[in-house]
Amino acid sequence: MKYYALTYSLNPKLCGPFPQVEDTSSTGNENSIENFDLKFIATDVLVPQVSIYNRAKPTDIISGVSAEFMSNLLVSGKLKNILDKYSPEAFQYFKTVVGHRGSVYDDYWFVHPTRESLESVDFFKSQVIKAPFFELQEGKGITEEVLSVIDADGFIQERARNQRDCTNLDEYIRIANLALLDSDETPQFLYLRFVEGAFAYIVSETLKQQIIDAGCFGVEFRPIEMSFNDWHNYLSERSSLTRQKSKVSKKAKPVLAVENNMPSENIGEITVNELANWIKETRKRH
Repeated sequence: MKYYALTYSLNPKLCGPFPQVEDTSSTGNENSIENFDLKFIATDVLVPQVSIYNRAKPTDIISGVSAEFMSNLLVSGKLKNILDKYSPEAFQYFKTVVGHRGSVYDDYWFVHPTRESLESVDFFKSQVIKAPFFELQEGKGITEEVLSVIDADGFIQERARNQRDCTNLDEYIRIANLALLDSDETPQFLYLRFVEGAFAYIVSETLKQQIIDAGCFGVEFRPIEMSFNDWHNYLSERSSLTRQKSKVSKKAKPVLAVENNMPSENIGEITVNELANWIKETRKRH
């Protein structure tokens, strides 16, 4: 089964500016939600109220860059009701409100992961690498080192031995070319750290389709084996071709052959084969 990293869209036509969040009511209190990373919250927790920019849109996933968003996902009630059917032991949901243009939307939720599913990673098909953080950010990976890791315990030991995490700017251990075990025990919805983008909320092909069928918008589904750079380069080129196509008369036939193969604006309609073909053609040109 295919798996995807569920995240917010960066398409300004769908979502407005990035980040969408302008301000939060966070006080930095020790009981704030950002202080319970990968912990089950059994006590009263402070969940911030959120306001988004006037030019932003109240999408089904809202992007933010403050501390509350470092591992927690802000989703609509519609999306929450879909996700909540899966892996209830791995996630908690905390209600908040979103303010926008004088209106208050009171059905938004912070998705809070209580565990990571390292046992679901296929370490034989994935790669564990160590590289300077900035090189990873820039997609260089010039001095990256591939580590010999065959299971979750080995990965945890490597992280402990390195004594670093994703906020350290010297070295960063992460899982690249991520693959999950082809097993009935692999969840439909799971959370992982130390992967592309630092952390990922991962959904199965089945769950992805449910989200699309529900009409959720402002969301993206990046194939988990695909790098951030390849993914965003693909979206950028697709957007450019879409703009070119919009300038062509409706009566005219598309001039560029690749336009006939471009997926629609609905991010959910992108297939893995389309992405793979795009990467292959792009690398030929370089």
